[in-house]
Amino acid sequence: MDSGLWQQEKALISDLLVRRIIGQEDKETFTYDELLRRPLPEFLRLHLKSQARRFLQEEKPVSWNPSARYRFDEPEVREAIERVLGLLLLKTRFSRAEIKRWVELGVNFQVDILVRPRQALLNLFFRRQQVRSREEIVHTLEQLAEGRPYLTALAQLVMQGPETIDAPTFERLTARAEEQTYGSRPLASFMSDVAKLEDFFRLSGQTNGEVVRTEQLMSMLRERNLPDIAEGIAELAAARKTSHWTLAEIETALERQLLLRGLREEDNGSDEEAAPAGNGRAEVHGESRPDQLLMEAIHDARAAMGDGGLLEGLFTSPAPPQPRREPPPRRATAPRLTFAGVEEEDRFVIDRATIERQPPGPYPPLRSLISNKERKMFIKKLFNNDRGAYHAFIDRLEAIERWKEAKAVIDAELARRQISPFCREAMRLGDIVFSRYFSKKP
Repeated sequence: MDSGLWQQEKALISDLLVRRIIGQEDKETFTYDELLRRPLPEFLRLHLKSQARRFLQEEKPVSWNPSARYRFDEPEVREAIERVLGLLLLKTRFSRAEIKRWVELGVNFQVDILVRPRQALLNLFFRRQQVRSREEIVHTLEQLAEGRPYLTALAQLVMQGPETIDAPTFERLTARAEEQTYGSRPLASFMSDVAKLEDFFRLSGQTNGEVVRTEQLMSMLRERNLPDIAEGIAELAAARKTSHWTLAEIETALERQLLLRGLREEDNGSDEEAAPAGNGRAEVHGESRPDQLLMEAIHDARAAMGDGGLLEGLFTSPAPPQPRREPPPRRATAPRLTFAGVEEEDRFVIDRATIERQPPGPYPPLRSLISNKERKMFIKKLFNNDRGAYHAFIDRLEAIERWKEAKAVIDAELARRQISPFCREAMRLGDIVFSRYFSKKP
């Protein structure tokens, strides 16, 4: 990452968060449960939890002397011990200096994982250890992913890897995930990254159009092994009167670069669409109920102490694993779809004979047929302002060579989103896709 490029933004966010959390109180220490009840972004909640668990594991505030005279395996005894440990976890004290330092570390890591994910992950996993377990890496990546296509792809690759992973192996997996995510179809994934970066920087009060500068945009593209697109952005930026970019401007510029370079996007092997721009943002949580905090603290204390900690040998049953979220099943059937006619005022139904006479390719890029106005309309009306999902959907259509297959994909997408195939936007999309395969000329 370009040296010093992001330091000002990191400092702005860190200072603002410290003021929000502890700036108005004349206290030198704050307990963990006090901090959890304050408006913390999710990444800081996770960071504080990690620190509190580490303190409990390393400092061992209580000690036990197991004896055959006492029934430590009784449920009531176990529950009482876990309750004590949970309460101690909640009452972990953090100094002002510690909070300030951990806010800075958390912000630095969040920016790095958004801007240069490969290097940030290498530092996270292998700065202090040479080898990590596959399960540990996958669990951490799933916590960090929050719908980010790159981290999701990397977690899937690691899951298929060896049981233990060293730094060179992990770096090879990151390169494969990078190629899958940003190789031949970079637009949807990159726009998802930029949208999440903007969401994160909103913590400092900045708004759309004040966040991403030209040099930052080029830095992110280079970090994702897209130097040719970065150079194209630099040429375009030379004619601009401002160095700041809105999301819509970035999207249009990237589409233009992909079309100019004739980048033919191929299926990257993943059926997952890019997450909505709003997903995974630096969400701020309000106050939690005391009983909920205690139950979560008991679970965290059990996790911290059950493996080589104070409770080793006392409790034999591990905490139940968290179930994986399976994607909802796709609907097997979709409504029949008719489109507005080639002539502006008429309607027609595409019949089998016409479909079978589809002219041979090559076909023009679908994005070159969609105007800026139509693209904005589709994103708003059909994809609920989810730019990442829109671009992932267009990517799928770009790779299809037959109208019948493209129509089936459109039908399924409209059914999944519970959108009428007869609405104006759906019919216009069908017209454009149809025109890609069928020339109006005889």
